[in-house]
Amino acid sequence: MWRSIVKTLKQEKEILFVAGVAFFSLMFSSDAFSQCGPAKSVDEFLKNSHGEVQKWAGFPDKNSEQDRIMFLYENPKTKAWSLIIYTLDNNTYCFLAGGDKSTDMLIKPRAKGTAS
Repeated sequence: MWRSIVKTLKQEKEILFVAGVAFFSLMFSSDAFSQCGPAKSVDEFLKNSHGEVQKWAGFPDKNSEQDRIMFLYENPKTKAWSLIIYTLDNNTYCFLAGGDKSTDMLIKPRAKGTAS
């Protein structure tokens, strides 16, 4: 039982770390620190050169004046990934971060009647 609790806490800590990285990437991203290009070109480049496809999108609150959407691209076979920010006003994607390993961290609910 304790092992599963410790494992869950570690997973939650990692999720918070990823969320923090994404948050600070948004706060400090600028054209000077990122590689940007037209949305369609970047999308095609990630698909054709790295085999990455959009896996996740984060949208601002509907009442927010924020004009950006976050996209996470991932190669389903190699698990390479790219974090992209899309700026609505100029239809531009900017690369924020990337790596060659990733894992899904969703905690799947146990079926009723199974032991912990």
